[in-house]
Amino acid sequence: TRAFAFLKTVRNLCEEIVFADGTAFTAGACCVSLGDFIPAGPADPREAFIPLVVTEGEESFAFSSAAKGVYPEPTALFLASAKPSVLYLDGPDSNPAERGVRRPATAPLIRRMRRLVSESGSRRILYDHHPLRDPEWRRKAEPLFQAALEQAAVLQTAAEYRGEEILDLESRRKSLYDLEHGGSAGELDFSGGTNA
Repeated sequence: TRAFAFLKTVRNLCEEIVFADGTAFTAGACCVSLGDFIPAGPADPREAFIPLVVTEGEESFAFSSAAKGVYPEPTALFLASAKPSVLYLDGPDSNPAERGVRRPATAPLIRRMRRLVSESGSRRILYDHHPLRDPEWRRKAEPLFQAALEQAAVLQTAAEYRGEEILDLESRRKSLYDLEHGGSAGELDFSGGTNA
């Protein structure tokens, strides 16, 4: 739905709109390759992502935000075959605040991501976005940390990569509300916007 709003906004601002899924664009020594459009799971069929790889010289960055840990075989192959220096992975969204939303089982997603970490050969893996909404994300991601360690790679959050503190505001939403308002959040709905 965000894409439709964006297209409506920019339609009259440009001569042409090019749908980029499955294509590559080059500017000088920089190449941006985009994978195919991938639904991000059964929770909301309107949510999707397009993985991309940015390459310049010997360095490359593979990015797949909003994947929610869903990496179908073609997507995993696209990302791993790029052999990126840095691999950005979005893990499973296990946010319990979103009532009534069916989530895929976490264990198979972590297994597939572990394989992706191993096959990519990346020196650095950034694990961020949806998994950080869960206070237990680090424990649940242990197989990914192990896979990174086995190939002498570093797995960390985007904040850690930038040398910053992890502000896990999303996973602490209820306790922060209690702290701010001096009481219990009780049954308040905290499934709105995110800052993960």
